[in-house]
Amino acid sequence: LGIVMNLVLIVLAAISSYLVYSLLMISFDTRMFEMGIFRLIGIRKYALCFLVLVQSLLFVLPALIVGIGTSFLYLWLVSNIFDSKLQFSFTPVPSGTAFIWAICVGLIVPLLASLIPMFNVLSKTLSESVDMEHSKSRGVHITVEFASDNTNWSLVVFGLVIIAFGLLVYYMLPLSILLMDFQLMLWILIIVLLALFIGLIMIAMNIQHLLELFIIYVLMFLETAYMKMVIAKNLIAHRIRNQRTGTTFSVVIGFLIFVIVAYTLELQNTKLSMLRLHGAYLEFYIKRNEGKMTFVDVINAEQALAKHKDIIEGYAWVPQDLKLHPHVKLREEWVADYAVLHNYRVTSEAVPPHYFDVANKDFLTVASKNKTSDLSLAEQLYTPRGSQALGVGSFLKRELGISATDPDSTFLLRFGRTTDTMAYETRALFVLNTCPSFQLSRLIKPWQHVLISYPLYFKLVNASSPSLVNFWSLIVKAKKDKTAYLDEIYSSLRTVADESKEDVSVWTYSDSADDIDSIHSFLDVIFYIIIILFMLLFVFSLISSMTANVLEQVKELAVLRAVGMTKGRAAVLYMYEAFVLVLSSSIIGAVIGIIVGFTLSLQRGLYTDLPVTFSVPWVHLLIIVGASLLCAAISSISPAILVLTRSVALLAKSCLLYTSDAADE
Repeated sequence: LGIVMNLVLIVLAAISSYLVYSLLMISFDTRMFEMGIFRLIGIRKYALCFLVLVQSLLFVLPALIVGIGTSFLYLWLVSNIFDSKLQFSFTPVPSGTAFIWAICVGLIVPLLASLIPMFNVLSKTLSESVDMEHSKSRGVHITVEFASDNTNWSLVVFGLVIIAFGLLVYYMLPLSILLMDFQLMLWILIIVLLALFIGLIMIAMNIQHLLELFIIYVLMFLETAYMKMVIAKNLIAHRIRNQRTGTTFSVVIGFLIFVIVAYTLELQNTKLSMLRLHGAYLEFYIKRNEGKMTFVDVINAEQALAKHKDIIEGYAWVPQDLKLHPHVKLREEWVADYAVLHNYRVTSEAVPPHYFDVANKDFLTVASKNKTSDLSLAEQLYTPRGSQALGVGSFLKRELGISATDPDSTFLLRFGRTTDTMAYETRALFVLNTCPSFQLSRLIKPWQHVLISYPLYFKLVNASSPSLVNFWSLIVKAKKDKTAYLDEIYSSLRTVADESKEDVSVWTYSDSADDIDSIHSFLDVIFYIIIILFMLLFVFSLISSMTANVLEQVKELAVLRAVGMTKGRAAVLYMYEAFVLVLSSSIIGAVIGIIVGFTLSLQRGLYTDLPVTFSVPWVHLLIIVGASLLCAAISSISPAILVLTRSVALLAKSCLLYTSDAADE
């Protein structure tokens, strides 16, 4: 979640930079004639560049001051919410590091945003700046390249980025795996995912125009043919500026969907990890692995369960690890091939015959098993063949080269005692990719569990009766896993735990899930606020873009008005343009966010071995799309006012649009 919030801050800074850049571009596009006059009277280009920088600072500095001031109020509100909802409090005062980051970002944003406007000021000739007779709208752009220009800097930068990306994947990723630096590994995977995100954006930029035409000619079927044609021509004429605005909006929406999916998956993983660790929705267990339940605890728990036999579908006891049993005196356990070239740490765990009928089957994934028996997996451990076999994970099967279907495929189970080492020849009875409660996995782990039967466990610990076996866990399955049934059983076992002399506890999934759901609800509120912030940033960008589109096309608009287009239809024209631009960008951004989010869910399921399910955040998506369409309507107001308040003659004299109303009169 910390990485997700860092990504949010990075994207917010990038969007803020783009907004300042967009406002500067619009400002200097509309003041190009004024810039030309400045140059005519002797002002040099570097002075104009300084003017760009000062204007960008004037955009950012007030926002920086207001932002730092309002951060105290925001932190106070968040602190109260944390204290009331999560029982977690913190001092609602920004740290010194936060102040430094805020000031740095506040100074870097205008510098980055000023680069392209500065280049635009320097690249314009004097004749282009003072030319007010020709339309600024361009439907065709021609680029001339000279043979003497040998360096293509865009390709150079692209090549450097690809080299850095290759080093990241080819060197840094293996390094993070070898060093077991999961933080570095996670950052690399996030960067790879962002590269996927950028690639999808680049593809979307090339198909956005096709999507816009689809919206115009299919979804706007009630509109007249000539209006559709004019909208399409407008979008072509404004394609470069609209593409910048649309791409930014697609990035915003796609990133929001991706971040929402990311934190939802993280909370879902937390739930699933706890449920897999405990094995069932209700567990009665020793908190410390080195502890043990007394025989009295076991009897009391059995008596408590007997009171609820009508609502209990089954329960299963799990004994203590072999290494922790006082009679065994084991130092370590391994499984190995006969040459002991491949030697892996394991822990033997005994399971009753009905264990997998009680445990949560969502975490049971069978890779291979003995197909000659119709018994369940745990029941097969109690057959003559099962008494000489183990249940192992796919990783051990792959590394040792063993098979559950070949009875001649054997390996060694080694026990390192305090005085010597024993080895038993055994075989794999079944192979699991995932398992509830126990660590049987297809992934490399520091150690893994192997499953054995109770008789083999009694033999290894030299126990003549179950009363000599130390139990550390009891999992319970209620009928239909109803929460009400689980709560009744939990209350009875809670009483037993309170009366126990050992550190016995009772865990129920509903309590943990409720806590996580509270965190989820709180994060939803935070991201609703983030959505509002992003939409506010975008609406200003869209207003400036649509206003520039109108100012750039005033002569064409005057011609349309002269041939009969009413003021209302002219205003509707630009409303349609904003609607088509926003709707197409919303669709592209939503698709990109869903694709990247789905990829993230696949990656999380691969690395955690959890049954992660991907779900589209429909509520957030509908809110984002609805807010986007509202932004389109708001952004059309300013162009509509320009259209409705100007006469045809005044529109034809486009230079008058840059003067004050008093001068117009």
